[in-house]
Amino acid sequence: MKQSGLYLMSLTLAGCGFDTDQFINIEMYGVYTSPTDAAGDTTPQSLEVELTSVALLNASGNEQTVLYSGDPVELTVVDRSQLIYQKDLADYQDSTFIQTIVTFNTSYIANVKDLDPVTDELSTGTVVSEDSFVVETGKSVTFSLKVSWQNTVLGTEVVTDPTFELVLE
Repeated sequence: MKQSGLYLMSLTLAGCGFDTDQFINIEMYGVYTSPTDAAGDTTPQSLEVELTSVALLNASGNEQTVLYSGDPVELTVVDRSQLIYQKDLADYQDSTFIQTIVTFNTSYIANVKDLDPVTDELSTGTVVSEDSFVVETGKSVTFSLKVSWQNTVLGTEVVTDPTFELVLE
């Protein structure tokens, strides 16, 4: 069977490690640093949150591209990085985005060793990165969502919201 040169070239390039993917990746993990106003004495082992949307703001700042908005996705934040969202951005080739916006339900659960899970509300469920990027062939972008949670629990209640920071790596 005869194969086209383009097909064979794509197989060859794929075998050489040439990557044409252009994904947005969002990884999340808990960090053992305290929010600036931390008033507790205990650090959760994990947090349970629900991802509700992921969006990008275009370079002119007048149009938001919603990448995900649907049923909440239940996630457990632990102290090691985990991929929580990934999408191919091929449809946005050569587009520049100036903000990445990740939204969670404000209700969350803090799991603390030797205590019942503690439910609380975040003051805001929206995390924004002002890091800009251009969608380019073969170039994925990765954001780290760092959750500072040290000393956010006192006794059996959350006394300080964990803080969320979204950073382009």
